[in-house]
Amino acid sequence: MKYYRINKKNKRKLKRTKIRNRHLAKKYPWIIPRNWQDKIPKDYDYSYTWWELPTGWHKAFGQMYLEELGEAVEEAGLKNKFMIYEIKEKYGMLRVYTSGASEKIFNIIDKYEYISENVCIGCGKPNVPMINESWISPWCFDCYKKNWRSSERHISKHREIEKASDEQIKNSYDKYAGDSQIATSYTTRRYDKDGYKDIVYDISDTVEKIINRWNKRRRNG
Repeated sequence: MKYYRINKKNKRKLKRTKIRNRHLAKKYPWIIPRNWQDKIPKDYDYSYTWWELPTGWHKAFGQMYLEELGEAVEEAGLKNKFMIYEIKEKYGMLRVYTSGASEKIFNIIDKYEYISENVCIGCGKPNVPMINESWISPWCFDCYKKNWRSSERHISKHREIEKASDEQIKNSYDKYAGDSQIATSYTTRRYDKDGYKDIVYDISDTVEKIINRWNKRRRNG
């Protein structure tokens, strides 16, 4: 009976996901996955899209990112031509791979790539360090500790282990932690008729919005 209830709950969740994705796909058709022929698979049912971000990044800036990208795509007249080929976390950063696009679109993608380096991939807390351990990812200490304890519980099912103290976990966290501050600007290289130029982009407004959103979430519990 318990197994049936879990399945029923999952079915309701999947139904809500499909409805949400259909709504998003009408506005942003480029989030619909395509096959190697650049066509939508015949069995595609909206149960997923390319816009699937890790939980923390989705909470922190997922909607903001999508809206900015959507506006830039519309502005460039690429709504039915622009495509996302892949979204993933690589070396602790959010990577979005697309078809050819405008400079504004590429700047938005670059901006959130840099921002993601110091936003917790688990809960969305800003200004957290990149943890350069076995798997490189940005984590706040609370999420790092939660993952550590979850790993301990999993291992303890198979063999006896000595659980680490909170202090030991904190020492490990500090040992592998890098810089924790989100950059408020980034430099990229662009090519024009005069050759390559280094251009500095100010992203402080977006960083401030992300921090304010986090503070608001904390106040509201």
